[in-house]
Order: sequence, then C-alpha cells, then structure tokens
Amino acid sequence: MPDGSVVNIPSGFVAKVAKRGGVVYRVGSKDAILRLTAKLLFRVSRGKGSTVYLNGRKIATLLGLRNGHLDAYSSSWVRGILALLGFEVMRTTKGVVVIISMRHPLIEKIKAVKSIDEAIQVIRKHLGE
Repeated sequence: MPDGSVVNIPSGFVAKVAKRGGVVYRVGSKDAILRLTAKLLFRVSRGKGSTVYLNGRKIATLLGLRNGHLDAYSSSWVRGILALLGFEVMRTTKGVVVIISMRHPLIEKIKAVKSIDEAIQVIRKHLGE
C-alpha cells in the first residue's frame, strides 16, 4: 500500500475516503478557512453574470476538489464567513445555497486585486481583523 504522498491534497485540507468512494475534505484551521473563502470569492469575481448561486457541488468545483466535496463542518464555516461578509444564505429543498451578487462592494474590491493573497487581505480588512 503506498503512503499518502501519492495523493494530491490541497494545502490546509485533511482528506478522508468516503463510504461511496469519493473523497471528503475537511479544513484544518481558521487561516485555511479564510484562504479557502478568498480563493472562492476570487474565482467567483472572475466569472460572468450578475448573480452566482453557490451550493456544495459548485463550491467544490470552484475550489478544484476533484472527486470530492467539503464535509458539513467545513461547509458551514465557509457559509458562515460568507454570511458575515454580507452575502445571503438560503435553505432550499436541495440544501443550503449562498447567493452572491456581483454588485456587492466586496466583490468589486476583489475584482481589483491581482492575487489570492491580496484577496485575503481585503477579506480580513472587511471582517475587521
């Protein structure tokens, strides 16, 4: 059996194989959650349209988590930070969805940055850290 070095796990994540064969990712720290949220908003800001609906599958796709998804704990942390940033979180019959308006002032600021590290600084400033 090979060691874990053959598995490509993004930094800040802990991976576990699910019962159905997929991979479940869990975020390890608060800094990793902020980085994850900044990466998510950075990628959303580069898209087209006026409104983006983020469910669990869309979040995993935008973050590049192949053959897997975030666990419930990490997903709730990401949704909680997005709610603190002023985005609308709704419960639907298919799960929880975050609604991101491209006209939101934070998205406008993130569109202007050139890297994810700068996006982290914008988010920290917006959260008051």
